[in-house]
Amino acid sequence: MNSKSVYISYSWRSARDSGTFDQLVACCEASEIEVKTDKSEIKYGQSIREYMDKLAEGNAIILVLCDFYFKSPNCMYELLEISRNHRDKIKEHIFPIVLAGTEFHCFDDRKPYIDYWQNKTVELNKQLSSVKRTNVAAESHEELKHYERIAGSIDELLSLISGMNHSTEKSHLDEGFATIINHVTSISTNAPTCDEGLSKNNLGNLYSVPSLPPNYLPRNEYLTPFLDKIVKDGELATGITNANRFVGAQGMGGIGKTVLAIAIAHDEAVRAKFSGGIFWLQFRQDIDDDYLLDHQKYILSNLGVEQSPTNLREGKDLLNQALKEKQCLFIFDDIWDVSYFKHFNLFESKITYLFTTRNASLLKNINAHECPIDLLSDSQALSLLAQYSDCDREQLPKQASAIVQECGNLPLAIAAIGSMVRGKPENRWENALIRLQNAHLEKIPLTHDYSYENLFKAFHVSVEALPEYVRKLFFTLIIFPEDKNISDATLEVFWHYLVGSDEDPLDAIDILVEASLLNRIDDLSLRLHDLLRDYIANQGTDIVELNTKFFSAYKSQYPDGWRTVPYKEPYYFHNNWMHHIKGAGDSELAKIIATDLIEGQPYLNLSKVRKALVYSRLKFKDIAKELLKTNKSPDVIVRCLRKLSEETKGKEKQLLTENDVRKVLKENKKHGGVVSVCLDLLGSKANKEAKQLLKESQNGEILVACIKLLGDEAKEDAKRLLRENQNQNALIACLKLLGDEAKDDAKRLLKENHNKYVLGACLRLLGEEAKEDAKRLLKESDEQEILVPCIFIAGKEEKDYIRCLLRSSENEYVKVECIYVLRDNEALKAAEMLLKSSKLNIIKDRCQKFITSQSNFGVLQSMDMSTLD
Repeated sequence: MNSKSVYISYSWRSARDSGTFDQLVACCEASEIEVKTDKSEIKYGQSIREYMDKLAEGNAIILVLCDFYFKSPNCMYELLEISRNHRDKIKEHIFPIVLAGTEFHCFDDRKPYIDYWQNKTVELNKQLSSVKRTNVAAESHEELKHYERIAGSIDELLSLISGMNHSTEKSHLDEGFATIINHVTSISTNAPTCDEGLSKNNLGNLYSVPSLPPNYLPRNEYLTPFLDKIVKDGELATGITNANRFVGAQGMGGIGKTVLAIAIAHDEAVRAKFSGGIFWLQFRQDIDDDYLLDHQKYILSNLGVEQSPTNLREGKDLLNQALKEKQCLFIFDDIWDVSYFKHFNLFESKITYLFTTRNASLLKNINAHECPIDLLSDSQALSLLAQYSDCDREQLPKQASAIVQECGNLPLAIAAIGSMVRGKPENRWENALIRLQNAHLEKIPLTHDYSYENLFKAFHVSVEALPEYVRKLFFTLIIFPEDKNISDATLEVFWHYLVGSDEDPLDAIDILVEASLLNRIDDLSLRLHDLLRDYIANQGTDIVELNTKFFSAYKSQYPDGWRTVPYKEPYYFHNNWMHHIKGAGDSELAKIIATDLIEGQPYLNLSKVRKALVYSRLKFKDIAKELLKTNKSPDVIVRCLRKLSEETKGKEKQLLTENDVRKVLKENKKHGGVVSVCLDLLGSKANKEAKQLLKESQNGEILVACIKLLGDEAKEDAKRLLRENQNQNALIACLKLLGDEAKDDAKRLLKENHNKYVLGACLRLLGEEAKEDAKRLLKESDEQEILVPCIFIAGKEEKDYIRCLLRSSENEYVKVECIYVLRDNEALKAAEMLLKSSKLNIIKDRCQKFITSQSNFGVLQSMDMSTLD
């Protein structure tokens, strides 16, 4: 699990009917706790049972309990496995939330559930008995065993949970789930790190990598060379060139570049090589800094980095630190501009980069190994058509060859036509061919290269074959942001407003997915291919009118105000309402929505508050005081405190009083960032609170802030923390505070602790006293934080080894330290080479100083010393 993550076991029906689930997820995310549910973890085609097994092994699990939960076979399977895995420590790891109206605290309340599962068992057993055993799948008999197990265990399970301490649903809502979040955080602090949490067989985790399409056609003529280049040639430790580190698939849209990249990411050899993880980053033509920053934050959060960058430079620095020693693969899908990439080009890391792009010059600009992707061969095109039409290749109708030719052998076009004729008689194939041959695109002013004409013809024929109401709804997809997922729930709200009760929006979604005109990403979200977007854009759709109707749909659904739109359901609204405001061009509506959300939606994070401010026309300082009362997001609270503090300095009017800060501190004692800024603002006036927090907290950021504030007054606690606490930042702060008084602990930590930052701090504190440990670690470790102090301490006695290190290490900080220890001609040459090649100013400065000092020393040696008398 992530260092701060939680699994939620719940009933889908209760999640849909109760706002509690939405607010629980929002509160967890506001506290930077990663939420894992079946909706987010189970990819298309994956086993539900595998997820339930993984959930049962989690360190922190929240149960959202209700009547539907106790009558769900899947939920009860989860509960049984959870209780089995956590029997000894169930009260420390399991956190129940009992929804209003759910009773199971006495036997009379539990008996209906016992009866329910006994009846289910009897009924299923009767059905199975009426059929020959040879005609019944083994899974059906397993289902019966599962029902029997539930019936025999449910009273014990519910009795166990009823005996646990848990608040009412209302209490949880009133306190923003603070009790649960505090417990989860304390458990998650000791959870496995990102590296320890790798999947089975040490395969790298996949982050946002899409599933392969159901009709995936392997193109081994491209896949094999790519795998060879990435897996075999990409050995960064041996000093690879850009052509190995940067690999790109280039070709026209709709040709299959993205599917190829997905296949590469799912390959087990690739996942085994990139044990640090494979990250999928989706791009488009026009993106802003916030979009890029969100990508940086996404990577950092999955690496377990708690600090959230506020700008792209800070984000890149944090990525460099977090990924310095990790083997990761970054996949940039559909990247158009090389300037976007610079914010992820980590010179100090072992990252390999895979690009898909239509822009051949982009790959040349970064000296990437380029692999142009061509059209499908005739044979491949027919195989793909067979898959999408659900027809045996040998039994394809005679029109098949002409159809793929009309589609230009483009996978995206073939998918659309194949889906259209799936399960249809041969005369429909003939009809599809005639329509392709006679497709008139004169009414569609093509703004793209002529090579897309085949593609647009296929789209046109597929779209014209849709039911009329579905076709009209399909054209409304143009208002949604490019290359972003669209939630089913959002389309349900929007399309229900457009068609009323005459048609079912969910049916329209299914029809478009079946027609390969809309891609199903997971159970909750969809995506429109950018070329289909281009096709719709050429239809002359009224964007302003549609965006206006989009807001009318939401207003109809949530008549009590924009603040009442749930933060997670549909989550789309809070992420993208500003995109639709631009489309509608309604500045007055923008002001109303933004002001309402800022003042009434407690889960907006800082980036969303910033964006809303632009439209609300409010100044941050004018609303900061109110936000402190209503907003639950730690980053918003911290920014409000700082802003109000800045505005208060040197002024008689106190926008932020001592009582204000104390109130915030009292309400947010578990959030490191909030506590740190409160202590900083209160100074010595918060000594009492800081002393108490040192006794109570395990949060490293809080402990560091308290030690910094109290100084020598924290020495006794620092001595205790050196023995009891394992947080790296807290340990380092204690070592710095205690100095020589901590030398015995530093010597112990050198033997017991394995954190590179802690070991580095111990070495620096001990100096010559750690010479033997420095010699040992010099040859055992390859971590910069350990090697640099080891080289300094043991350098004079390990010059031969350090000379080898200078020649072999790729780490520039290590090389510079070797140069300063050796101080000979080889070191001078290495410094001159590093000065030319390094991208880091700190390295260049140290090399320049060394070269200058060596030059001056040489001048003095060559002078006649007698002339100085």
